[in-house]
Amino acid sequence: MQFPEWRLTAEVRHNLFLAFKEALHNVVKHAEATEVRIVLTLEKSAFKLVIADDGRGFARDEGAKSSGGPHRFSSGKRIG
Repeated sequence: MQFPEWRLTAEVRHNLFLAFKEALHNVVKHAEATEVRIVLTLEKSAFKLVIADDGRGFARDEGAKSSGGPHRFSSGKRIG
């Protein structure tokens, strides 16, 4: 597999690392999960990193707006 060459600033790389680390930390600390799946999908001009677990989740406020289905709380932006 050959990875595309993307030029990212140190700040962007650092922020990606911190977001990934925080997501895993939240699974360990709050989800009581027994399994975590990490999927990295590469495209020509973007990548998608998905972290999913079998944890207990959390209750949402009834008035909260959703950007997608019942389990979708946020979406990412393309980098590249």
